[in-house]
Amino acid sequence: MRYIVLVAGGSFNPVTNMHLRMFELARDALIKTGQFKVLGGIVSPVSDGYNKPSLLPSKHRIEMLKLALGRGGCSDGIPSSWIRLGTWEAIRSQWTPTRKVLDHYQRRIDAMLADTDEAQLNGPPDGKRSRIDEESDELAWLRSLVAKLRAKESQPDVRIMLLCGGDVLQSFAVKGVWQEEDMVSIVRDYGMVVLSRPGSDPHRFVHTFDLINPYERNIRLVTEWAVNDISSTLIRRTLQRNESVRYMLPDPVIDYIYRNGLYGSTASWPRLENFAD
Repeated sequence: MRYIVLVAGGSFNPVTNMHLRMFELARDALIKTGQFKVLGGIVSPVSDGYNKPSLLPSKHRIEMLKLALGRGGCSDGIPSSWIRLGTWEAIRSQWTPTRKVLDHYQRRIDAMLADTDEAQLNGPPDGKRSRIDEESDELAWLRSLVAKLRAKESQPDVRIMLLCGGDVLQSFAVKGVWQEEDMVSIVRDYGMVVLSRPGSDPHRFVHTFDLINPYERNIRLVTEWAVNDISSTLIRRTLQRNESVRYMLPDPVIDYIYRNGLYGSTASWPRLENFAD
């Protein structure tokens, strides 16, 4: 049995309900194979060094993710403790390729399995020692899970796996977006869970893209039949028009956006006190 920790990267600008829903769909798909158990999920937002137009500073995106996931691992009172925020990528001054993010978290897990001092192993990002302490606290839940595994199994197999949408898989074919060695490493060494929409054909892409086809067995394709076109781009546009975004993203995130006037929004929560009368 292989134990999996899912890692999803992206801007999360802002985080949407669908971003979190992806983890649930991926976990269900992996469990159904009978080959995997999912230990947890890590949401890894990109750093400000990504320099994407309209990208909010990481401090806001991190705060919104904390609110979406819940300070104590829950959202709107519903437990989601198996999905956690990872800030290692976001706090770095420069953009970090996806492969290096996966490498980092796999090293962290390997260090936990070997009972190695993690701070000494990884070194402080950008020379900021306090950041290691912060990330160590974030991954305390994972360390606890690994410790329990080690108590039951002498050599548990715990691996990182990339969770992404079909657009990320398709971008493998776009010249200049990915390094060839990174694409090969991701599918060969880690594997992917790819969520696609009805009507798309990721199977054909995997079959025809020679670079990754030899590792086809490591790519799990999952179709999201409940079509949801809610994207961060749509949410930003809706906010700029001062239209409602409720039920598109978690309420605490909406409140944070309004309170801080993010994405050009000047709206506030509607007054509903008298609706029940």
